[in-house]
Amino acid sequence: MEVPSFFVDIRSFWQEETTIPKSRHPYLAEFRCQLIELVRAGRNPKELAKEFEPTAQTIRNWLTQAGLADEGTSASRKPPG
Repeated sequence: MEVPSFFVDIRSFWQEETTIPKSRHPYLAEFRCQLIELVRAGRNPKELAKEFEPTAQTIRNWLTQAGLADEGTSASRKPPG
C-alpha cells in the first residue's frame, strides 16, 4: 500500500541519542539539610529555588520527608524583625 505524499515520516525527526540526561544524581544529604534549615529560619522554598538548583517543589518534598511540611508555607513563616 502506498502512503499519500502529504504524510510526513516523523521517524526522521526522532533522535536516537538525546543530550538531556534522563535523571540526575541525588542531592547530598548535607545539602538537603542546609536548605531545610534555611526554610526553618524563615526563607521561602521559592526564593531558595531561584538561588540554588532544586525546585521549590523538591524543597517542599524534603520538608515533608523530614516531617516539617508546615515549615514551607507562608503561614508558618516568622514575621521579619
